[in-house]
Amino acid sequence: MTRNEARTLIAAKLGFRTDLDATIDAELQLVQSETLEKDHEFKPWFLFADYTNASFVTAPGVDYVSLPSDFLLQIEDTFLYFQEPEATGNEFPWSPIRANLLSQVMAQITTDGVPSFCSVQGSRLYIRPTPQEVYTLRLFYYRKDTELTSDITNLWLTHCPTWLVNATASKIADEYLQDEAAAQKLANAAATARKRVWLETETRMNTGLDLLKGGDD
Repeated sequence: MTRNEARTLIAAKLGFRTDLDATIDAELQLVQSETLEKDHEFKPWFLFADYTNASFVTAPGVDYVSLPSDFLLQIEDTFLYFQEPEATGNEFPWSPIRANLLSQVMAQITTDGVPSFCSVQGSRLYIRPTPQEVYTLRLFYYRKDTELTSDITNLWLTHCPTWLVNATASKIADEYLQDEAAAQKLANAAATARKRVWLETETRMNTGLDLLKGGDD
């Protein structure tokens, strides 16, 4: 489904309105970024990212690296891993770097050590002890999806369009049309879609994350 197809569907759910195109387009973006992606109970499986990059490495004497531009939220307490400088390729193991509060991370030994602790702050990922060599990093996190600023598709419209479409339609019915009955009906449909995504996420993440990270189970 594309943005324009979602818009057409939302307009139909609201009584085949033809005067809300700009509002629907704007609210699709807001509902995605402000409601769905900021859901405090869970993040859907398709926002999971396993990130490595030739430039995603530590620099000697620098105690931070920049986070990917689409970073949304870290995956549990151990979400950052590193390889020794001499390691190349997937045959070498990844060693964990434990996450902690920034104040506690910054209180750790500052120089001459293997990366042991990290903390997310703003657009940076702080690492202590301060690396003195170039370590290749691997980051597990939830990402922000591409915004629907044009007639494109994205992960939300690919994997759970009913959640985004009904949540957006419900918000418009409530805030713009003052139609409480329609808003509640659409909110119920969005909640049903959300529950379906939650169940699928639980299944996928519980069985796959440990394997991806090299767990024993």
